[in-house]
Amino acid sequence: MITQAYNATRPGGTTVVLGIAPLGSTFSIEAWRFMGDTVLTGCAAGCLRPRYDIPRYVDLFMAGKLPLDKLVSAHYPLKRINDAIQDTIEGKIIRGVITF
Repeated sequence: MITQAYNATRPGGTTVVLGIAPLGSTFSIEAWRFMGDTVLTGCAAGCLRPRYDIPRYVDLFMAGKLPLDKLVSAHYPLKRINDAIQDTIEGKIIRGVITF
């Protein structure tokens, strides 16, 4: 899929690969495709810069400008963590919060 995404990117565009591929995974791209100034980059964990981003997110949340509660699909106590994982895998929830 990385190859398909890169091949679909216009010259001068950027392809961003999200997440982490399994160890040992590979992909191939024809070398000539790099001649169009196309960028291929990766982003794991949202490319978070904790030192800068977390304080900013806290400030936005405290100011009522970042409605985190709307991003949470469900809450689970710690003893139901396996249910939370299963619900995520099955697509029943998008984002669950584990409380303990």
